[in-house]
Amino acid sequence: MRTVLCGIAAAAVTLAASPAPIATSGGLQVEVIAGGGVSNSLRQATAHPVTVQVRDREGRPVPEATVTAVLPPSGAGAAFAWGSEISSKQTNSEGLATFSGMRLRPVEGEFPIRITAAANGASSTVTALQSVRAAAPASVTPSRWSRRRLVMLGVVSAGTAAAIIAATSGHGAAAPTGPSGTGAYTPGLPVTTGPR
Repeated sequence: MRTVLCGIAAAAVTLAASPAPIATSGGLQVEVIAGGGVSNSLRQATAHPVTVQVRDREGRPVPEATVTAVLPPSGAGAAFAWGSEISSKQTNSEGLATFSGMRLRPVEGEFPIRITAAANGASSTVTALQSVRAAAPASVTPSRWSRRRLVMLGVVSAGTAAAIIAATSGHGAAAPTGPSGTGAYTPGLPVTTGPR
């Protein structure tokens, strides 16, 4: 049963990964480190966060670069927590900036997140693609109450099976007698049904 549950859970959500988009312009390099090529479920409230890294032409991180993310204004996509489609941040000492808290719209499809970084008079733009898909079927995991029922059903079934074996094997037990005391009484098998 665990194998079946694990298989269902593994099939419930699939993320589509793609190579990290990189843009280079004017000596500034912008790379999507996380959040590009991912699929969001309509069950989620927010889109996957997007993290970019800004580097100079020698590959060194650029701290305090201004990074702006622009979301589509309609259709599949999201909006930042305050309802805007535009958000700007400064990169940290490692040249990283993360955009999170993007609230998904209930529309299926792919959407671009256009990210522009600017520093020292140079700028570069990269696009991270995400998608919104219908909610995946919930994985089948029994609740605590269901697990208790299954355990109790297993214990009762095991006890019933043991009683049937003991009654039909005749080992160590007196043979039941019929109503007339003749020993002709044959016990029947109990009928059990599953929970309703």
